[in-house]
Amino acid sequence: RRVAERLNTGPMSLYRYVADKDALVSMMVDEVIGGVSGPADRGELPGGWREALRLIAEVIWTACQEHPWYPEAIMVRPPLTPNGAAGLELCLSIFDGYDVDIATKMLFVGMVQNAVIMAALNNALEGRSRERLDMTEEEVMDQGAPFIKKMVESRRYPRVVEFIFGAEHLSDKDEAMRNVELILDGIAARLP
Repeated sequence: RRVAERLNTGPMSLYRYVADKDALVSMMVDEVIGGVSGPADRGELPGGWREALRLIAEVIWTACQEHPWYPEAIMVRPPLTPNGAAGLELCLSIFDGYDVDIATKMLFVGMVQNAVIMAALNNALEGRSRERLDMTEEEVMDQGAPFIKKMVESRRYPRVVEFIFGAEHLSDKDEAMRNVELILDGIAARLP
């Protein structure tokens, strides 16, 4: 209905073009995949596999931030659309120079993609939750402060306390990219 409203038409007239909401969302996913900017959409990736997977992670993160609905949509429906297949073909080509079977190539690419999409999905869900509660992130933290104080005073959770107060807390994007780096280290250990 919202799509029909934005197009100044009736909802039933859309069914001449798309079968149902799932088909529409699949088309939207394909459009996002096809619209990413940078070297990847021209079929070009940087020289090394690490750099190529980093670029892919950055492109996915950007797409997820520009389209907040995208992380959930891509998790629900596999992106085997025309643009999705072309993108996957390009991603899998990253490891063509290595003695690695296609299933392992898919595993490597999928781990990077999934790490970024899951981080973006988590980010989007947190944002929606704060929006629904009409609270800023600071207000949410302030609300949890009494529990954190009791936890600290109990001395039962020293590692959790150390993390809360001692660890470097990164932006959502930087945390996602740090996770990608861990995955890249794991891939490096498995490559012949």
